[in-house]
Amino acid sequence: MTTAWRDLAVDDAGDLLFEAGDFALVQGDDAIAQECATALRLFVGEYPFDTTFGADWPTLLSTKGIDDAQVDAEIRRVLATVTGVASVDSVQIVRDTATRDATIVVAVIADSGAVLQLEPIALGV
Repeated sequence: MTTAWRDLAVDDAGDLLFEAGDFALVQGDDAIAQECATALRLFVGEYPFDTTFGADWPTLLSTKGIDDAQVDAEIRRVLATVTGVASVDSVQIVRDTATRDATIVVAVIADSGAVLQLEPIALGV
């Protein structure tokens, strides 16, 4: 049985999108991809209903000695909590060590078998 995923559509800033005067919706694999992006943008402790949800970006991006393998592991840990994600297909991390920022590009495999390429996500502290 396949679950029909559906959620309110949001833009890259997390603001709700409207269509013809009503809330826009995303469905199926698009909803799963949106939830992945939302989970990766969320800092641990930021979500009041589950303070363990999200990524520990401040620590990972500002601590000396943290390597890409540790960032990759955190991305995979966060995405493992997203319903509808079977596995992480690929992770690319582009760091700017001077500003302690990073951009990540991730592809996941949905439960449906589809490979979902997420839009690049810029991270900074």
